[in-house]
Parts: sequence; structure tokens; C-alpha cells
Amino acid sequence: MMSLRRNCKGSSAIEFAILFPIFIFLIFSIIEFGFLMFLNSVVNNAVTEAGRVGITGSNYAFRQILEPGEDPLSREQYVEKALKDRMGPLADYGILDVKTQKYSNLNALSLGGGASTLGYGSSGEIVVYNVTFTADILSPILVPFIGTDGKYVIIAQTVLQNEGYNEPD
Repeated sequence: MMSLRRNCKGSSAIEFAILFPIFIFLIFSIIEFGFLMFLNSVVNNAVTEAGRVGITGSNYAFRQILEPGEDPLSREQYVEKALKDRMGPLADYGILDVKTQKYSNLNALSLGGGASTLGYGSSGEIVVYNVTFTADILSPILVPFIGTDGKYVIIAQTVLQNEGYNEPD
């Protein structure tokens, strides 16, 4: 019995076998957390850039390269396409929801009680772009700390005034 207590061969391997999976799990959780923060930055930038595309009004149709027989995208479709293009392959990582509200002027927006309607607005109107992106959290360690029900929700918003343009026919 005494010889078993003094025999330490293999104790390092056992310690390694116990700690290595925990260490790897922790490393992957840190990587995923970094990825989610990067995704947050990408979504916020994409909303700003897509909003800039949306404020130009009828000019969006001229920037589209169409195949023969292909119909041009509507303004709403073009803004959503611009959003997904700015996000690149990350757009496929979660669920993207785009909502816009238009206000007649900044006073209506700042008072909070101003009448708003859904849509991209017309020339000179204020448009609030609200984008919600829901991504799955893969690491169980992160679930209690960020997100709910294994989902990480990114909410990005930008407020822009449409440029002056002639309404399309």
C-alpha cells in the first residue's frame, strides 16, 4: 500500500485529462464571445451603410446591374440587399429583421408622440432604421451571461433624413 502512495507515475496524465477539456471549452467560449462582439459591430455598420443607400430615394434603381429580363428591386428590397451585402456571409449566421418608421420632421421624432408610419419615407422625411439580428449562442458557458434562451440579440438603429429627390412615377 505504501508503494502505491509514493508511485506518482501517470498523475500528470490524469491531471491533464481532467483539465484539458475544461481549458479547451473555456478557450472556445472566449472565441465565441469575441465573434459575437465582432458580429455586433458588423451589424451596426451594415445598418448605417444600408440606411445611407436608402436615403437616396429613386437613385437606387440606377445603381442596379440587371440581367436581361430581370426586374429592378424595390427600394425596400434594395435596402435589405445592401444590408445583407454589407454583412457578407455573417448574414446567414442568424435571423435578420428590418423595420423602418418615417416621420415628417425631427420634431415629430424628438417628441416621441409624433405620428410615425412604417416605410422608407419620401423626399426630406426622417427615417428610423431598426434592425434586429438574432444569432444562436453555441457555448453553454455564455448562455447565462449574455442573451436569452441560447440566443444573442443585436439591435441596431440609425436615424437619417432622406435627401431631396423627385418622387418616382
